[in-house]
Amino acid sequence: MQKTGRNEPCPCGSGKKYKKCCLEKDQAAASRVRDAAQTAPAALDWLAAQFPDQVREAVEERYYGGLKKQERALLDGLGTREQEFLSVNVGEWLLTDAVLRIGDDLTPVRRLFQNPAGPPLAAGGRQWLERLADHALKLYEVRRVEEGVGMLLSDMLDPAGDHLWVSDRVASRSFLRWQVIGARVLAQGDQNVLSGALYPLDRDVAAESVARIRRRTRGEEHGSDLFREKCASVIITDWLRSLLRDSSPPEQEDSGPETACSTENLNDAETWINGPLAALDGKSPGEAVKTAAGRRAVVEILKSAELSDQERVRSQGGESFPFHTLWERLGLDPQAC
Repeated sequence: MQKTGRNEPCPCGSGKKYKKCCLEKDQAAASRVRDAAQTAPAALDWLAAQFPDQVREAVEERYYGGLKKQERALLDGLGTREQEFLSVNVGEWLLTDAVLRIGDDLTPVRRLFQNPAGPPLAAGGRQWLERLADHALKLYEVRRVEEGVGMLLSDMLDPAGDHLWVSDRVASRSFLRWQVIGARVLAQGDQNVLSGALYPLDRDVAAESVARIRRRTRGEEHGSDLFREKCASVIITDWLRSLLRDSSPPEQEDSGPETACSTENLNDAETWINGPLAALDGKSPGEAVKTAAGRRAVVEILKSAELSDQERVRSQGGESFPFHTLWERLGLDPQAC
């Protein structure tokens, strides 16, 4: 990526010179990124050297604990890219949510890092570790993307809560509107950033994950350690299983125009809006939006279809379908859904 000169116009578009605008903020952000890049490997190396057996036990029993034995065995056969992805996510979990059996006690790893006898880390690195461990793994829906700049995210377990703008030049080039990711969002200066570990899930899988988290955490205080543990466990296990599915040969799908929502059967918007869909129990989208449950189902159909269309354009090129016309015709506001 080309570096902006001190006397060049600031990339933020303010019209000021870079040195009079965002240079200081960007330098501080770069310093924090360096702290993270140096701290994580050092902390993991210390952990593996001090508690090798306990780390292996924690990873196998807790990180992979939701998998069946045959599923766990299949993970070892994943490709290089998937193994690298897995290594990053396991590493961050060890730094944030892992609990080690040391003697007769179960000790959260984050407490080990706070101990004076813990790893020899620079002050900035230790602060980064503490900040990382303070933020739970959550499921986010991507609401808006500004490629090369950032993304607007909403917490799928708290859809009525405030949306978060996350500055990330790399991730915003990879993710699309309506995708779902498991992630930690950290405050970095005056910005929100992604921590590093990412758990992308298909929308149908994510919907099941949300339902399962709500069942498992019923009665738990939102944000408590137990709530956090159960939430992370579901996200991790569902993501691991999605890795295995993605590495398997694709199955032949039979999704005809009655149930699908795609550019092929949306060319006549009026017909689609007023035509019965099996996915809506035989109702048309126009009829279904009259009830709360039907509206939620139509919204999910539109989001999934819009995401599929974006993936098609990215891989094959061509024009995007004007989904905004369907949202408008059905009286739905995608920003409020």
